[in-house]
Order: sequence, then structure tokens, then C-alpha cells
Amino acid sequence: MEEWGDFAVITGGAAAALLGLLFVAISIKVDVIGRSITLRARATQTMVLFLMAFLAAAVLGIPAQPLWVFGLLMTVLGLLAAFVLVAMERKAERANDGRSLGTILSAVTPSALTCFLVLATGVSALAGWRGGIYFLAAAIILAVTGGVINAWLFLVRLDT
Repeated sequence: MEEWGDFAVITGGAAAALLGLLFVAISIKVDVIGRSITLRARATQTMVLFLMAFLAAAVLGIPAQPLWVFGLLMTVLGLLAAFVLVAMERKAERANDGRSLGTILSAVTPSALTCFLVLATGVSALAGWRGGIYFLAAAIILAVTGGVINAWLFLVRLDT
């Protein structure tokens, strides 16, 4: 997996920077987000997407790790992220305050697919198939893209 080092550096750095920018975006609109359980849950989902992309890239960048260790770490990451994302989805749905932004974020957040791809990466690696790493590439790209869309929506659509 050494040939994936550049990908890990680029995507890990991008995800970390975007995670920081998400905090800035939320802090700009903290008064509105703070009053809405739905928006807080959606912001948490976006944070988890960026954090998952960062952590996946960090694990991918660990030098000389056995394939089974990589698989185990990806499986754990996928399960933990899925647990948090599902919990936040339920919280947002229960507290649905009728905000159109909450509905839009629910529709565009790629939570389930991203977690599935990270889990598929882990299971593939545990089974000894190195080609499963491409699932991780798709997961990271999807998480970063979905997170960027969400952060942009927090900044420009929060008045709705």
C-alpha cells in the first residue's frame, strides 16, 4: 500500500483543513445552529464525514502495516462512523423542526454509502484482497465532496 502514500497525504490534509473550515462556518452561524437540534445533528454528521476521511487517510499512510491490520482499522472506523452517523440521523429526524436546510442536508449527506465503502475496504483487506483499497478512495472522495456541499449549505442557506 506504499503506492497510496501521496493519496493519503493529499486527502488527509484536505480533510483536516476542511474540518477546520467547518468549525469556522458553524461558528459564523452558531446562533442559528445552536437553536436547532436538527441543524446541530447535521453539522455533527458533516464533521464525522471529514473526520472519517482524515482518519482513513491517516491509517492508509501508516508505513509497513500488514494488510490485516489495515483491514481491522478500516472496519472499526467504518463501524464507529456508522454508529455516530445513524445516531445523528435519528436525532435529526426526531427533532425535525421543519427547516428546509435540514431536509436538504439529509438528502445530500452521503453517510450510508461512505460508511459502506469504508467497511467494504476493511472486509476486503481482512479477506486478503488488496484491490479493496479502491473502495476507500471512493469513500474519501465521497465524504469530502458531501462534506463540502454541507458546509457550503450551512453558510449560504441557513436563513431558510
